[in-house]
Amino acid sequence: MDVLMNENIKKYVSNKAIKRITQMAQKIRNNIVECINENMRMEEEKNQETTTPPEMTNIPISEGNKTEEQESPKETEEERVNREFGEKMRSLEIELDKIKRKYIAFKKVFEEHGEDVEYLMKQEKAVKECENMIKNGIEVNEMNMKVLMDLDGFVGLNEENRKKRKDLVIKIQEELDEIEGMVKKLRVTKMKVEKRVEEIEKQKQTMEEEKRKEEEEKRKEEEEKKKAEEEKEKAIEELKKKKEEEMKRKSGIGKQQNQRYVRPKKTQSEKEEESKEEEEKAIELEKKSNSERIREMIDWSKMKMNVKFQVSDRGNNVIVYGTIAGLKDEDIDVNITKNGYLKVSGVKKPNDNEMNMIIRTIKQRMGNISDEDIAKIAMKYCNGRFGTFSQLYEIPEDIDIKNITVNYDEGILQVNLPRKQQTRRSMYPRFGMNDT
Repeated sequence: MDVLMNENIKKYVSNKAIKRITQMAQKIRNNIVECINENMRMEEEKNQETTTPPEMTNIPISEGNKTEEQESPKETEEERVNREFGEKMRSLEIELDKIKRKYIAFKKVFEEHGEDVEYLMKQEKAVKECENMIKNGIEVNEMNMKVLMDLDGFVGLNEENRKKRKDLVIKIQEELDEIEGMVKKLRVTKMKVEKRVEEIEKQKQTMEEEKRKEEEEKRKEEEEKKKAEEEKEKAIEELKKKKEEEMKRKSGIGKQQNQRYVRPKKTQSEKEEESKEEEEKAIELEKKSNSERIREMIDWSKMKMNVKFQVSDRGNNVIVYGTIAGLKDEDIDVNITKNGYLKVSGVKKPNDNEMNMIIRTIKQRMGNISDEDIAKIAMKYCNGRFGTFSQLYEIPEDIDIKNITVNYDEGILQVNLPRKQQTRRSMYPRFGMNDT
């Protein structure tokens, strides 16, 4: 980067090229950091596997599914994540093909007519034509962003799947930047078209203004005649009033006392209190960022997430765990109900980056709209990805309720239910055999 800042280099390389090179270098750096972090996570998972028992058996939640869990082998968390990732990639094939076709069609139209003002002016609705092209580009970017959000929740992938996800994310990001650049150029084209349309409308308006001026001149002449007549009438009335006043003075009639009605002064205490409250609210809103204000407008409790929790028996402990990325400690609530059930619940809200991406997508599609409208649209957009989750589990009788602990790390929420000292058993239970 220091080399690019050299004055001699700047003479031969444009600022735009320097900016592009800087962006590419930043992307390469981010990719390297991501690879290092993934390798560190894999090493930690391997170390954890060596310290934990190799076999894990599910305990039954109810009598109805007891035999099924004993007969079917339990897949590991890594296997489950990679299986779900493979299913997601297969389900995205149709969507990615659809995005590709829309992207090719949009790019072709842009290259042919995206900056051709003369061609667009020949169309019946030139401005509408530009808006449709912009809308198509935004639609492609919106579909790409949806794919990125679908891929964002996978944690703990193997090396092959990490590479697939990384390559796809890089490709989509490059396509997002390219389309965003074309959309910006289309907005410039739209401004030029609007300017030409305004010039044509101005020519029409000049003709109409000339007609209006002629009509206004006629109206002015009529108004002047009316004013002259009114002034004559006023002058006659004033003369009459003067004569009447002189007659009254002579006769001593018409002495009147001046009366005044003084209105009471209004107090401003109530208005001042209301204005202070409004100012305090405005100051609080100004302190918060735009994304934070919109996030607080949304009632996340009305949105539901489908989270799958699993139960595992590890001998001295029973573990309830599930994968939920992007939670904070204050968003998690684990307690025991009055009926003696374990309740695992919480709420997932988008972070600043996710919220900014959502707001950016909505504004690209809807234009400049109020924060309240953005919040309403965001509720529909985020449904299923964010919101509340809640699960109930029956606690076995031999669990030490006082020593239940909760742990959340690397996107995995884990509740540890230790058994009482008297009832602790072997880590490898003998299914189908008597304990005596």
